[in-house]
Amino acid sequence: MEVYRVTTEKWADDISGEGARIFGGRWNHKGVPALYCSEHRSLCTLEVLVHVKLNNIPTDLRLVTLHIPDEIEVNTLSHYELPSDWDGFPYDSFTQDTGTSLLKSKRAVGTRLPSSVIQQEFNVMLNPLHPDFNRVIIQDIEPLPLNRFLADPN
Repeated sequence: MEVYRVTTEKWADDISGEGARIFGGRWNHKGVPALYCSEHRSLCTLEVLVHVKLNNIPTDLRLVTLHIPDEIEVNTLSHYELPSDWDGFPYDSFTQDTGTSLLKSKRAVGTRLPSSVIQQEFNVMLNPLHPDFNRVIIQDIEPLPLNRFLADPN
């Protein structure tokens, strides 16, 4: 399975989940590492764009492709299994509690989670604490120059 993430050049080869550990995220509390990815290049790009003002899009974005060997388990949490307000912004403790529990349980290297932006598509939260996480590899890092497509980034 291939998953994708968008980040700046400085962090492109870092798959430790340290950023999510420091800041927390929709599916993890601060203090628990997680690596947020998507099943599609377009979804991970959109997930970044909804959180950044157009005039603040970094000029050094990278699209990172990660490979998860087929024999490694990736679980799925469907939006049908979640309460109706799970996708709010700002996010609440329910999703953080749920994701943190999944991460700490180390049941799977990754969990497919519905996107709050496009609920019919999935993000993938990878678990750096899982014993098989070292088998997840960076397959490719390529520039993602979104700024060049903006007519007026200001």
